[in-house]
Amino acid sequence: MIQIEILALILTGLGLTASILYYTMVLRNATKTRETQLFMSIFNRFTSREFTKAFERVLSWEFTGEKEFHDKYGWFHEDGSWKREEDIDFDDSADFNMVLNWFEGLGVLMRRGLISSELVFEIMYGGVGHFYRKVEPMILEVRERTGNMILRDLEFVYREVQRLRDESDMFQA
Repeated sequence: MIQIEILALILTGLGLTASILYYTMVLRNATKTRETQLFMSIFNRFTSREFTKAFERVLSWEFTGEKEFHDKYGWFHEDGSWKREEDIDFDDSADFNMVLNWFEGLGVLMRRGLISSELVFEIMYGGVGHFYRKVEPMILEVRERTGNMILRDLEFVYREVQRLRDESDMFQA
């Protein structure tokens, strides 16, 4: 009689262990699936026609700092005065804000560990570097003037991708 009770306890314990292992595997797979879906959503936006046009347009702009940027592409003149509405190119503003906010959002997701830095590096390392180097002088200028750490997540994306690039054998001769 005691042997049957022990056998029942052992089988119950084995069943519980198997259930826990199965549930752990399902959760792990679900997490990877969600991360993959999130990444593909981000990647689809990055490679969309609208984003690509805006991105290439912004990269083609010439400016040396915040004041020149605003004078040419923003809502202000170099002296800080507001432009008249008819002098503002709202397409410039929309394109710049779309690209800037997209990279900043990507940085938030990376910094919080919701998307793998390695995935971003493997697919988008060139675009991240080109954009950040384009706007870095303006970012540093605004930070110095205001004391605010604006666009820290954009910088995080850039620094993280550069770190992975330096560690990677992908670029070794």
